[in-house]
Amino acid sequence: MIDLVTFVSAVLFLATGYIPGGNSECATGTVVAISEEMAVVEITDHPLISDIRFPFENTLMDPNDVVVGDQVNLTYVRKLVPADVGETDVGSWCLTRKYLDGTVVSMDENQVVVRPLPEDPLAGQVETLRFLRNNRDLQRDIGVQPGDVVGISYVRDVIPGNPPQIEAVSWGEDK
Repeated sequence: MIDLVTFVSAVLFLATGYIPGGNSECATGTVVAISEEMAVVEITDHPLISDIRFPFENTLMDPNDVVVGDQVNLTYVRKLVPADVGETDVGSWCLTRKYLDGTVVSMDENQVVVRPLPEDPLAGQVETLRFLRNNRDLQRDIGVQPGDVVGISYVRDVIPGNPPQIEAVSWGEDK
């Protein structure tokens, strides 16, 4: 029986020549355009490349899970050189995760309201934040109650509202 990591590695290698942990590079960028076939990601931290265009055919992430403006992490198949400006092979990509530590203000089976800890960058921007318990990890009982400190992993920017909202991915007790 073959495990999932080995299977995914084999699929990536057969589809793109990408070897996880092999000769590849990573970058973080912002999705600036997206179509049914291709994405364009603006890269700000690469010395040679300002944007990367890539087709979805060889990637594992569903293009319907991404919107223009999302921060994403890319792993591309080989080291980029100036001739690669434009389209290149991306072996994998995912939404960039952000992290927040906060105190639980209130919670029920559908949502949680937290107050960012004073040292968290969001503390200067919002008094409280809400997240929906809309996936299996967020619905699990982690044994917290109002007043407890929790760590939250989320994607995308804060959504304005009363209270503002984050798109949480997972949560757990603060470390």
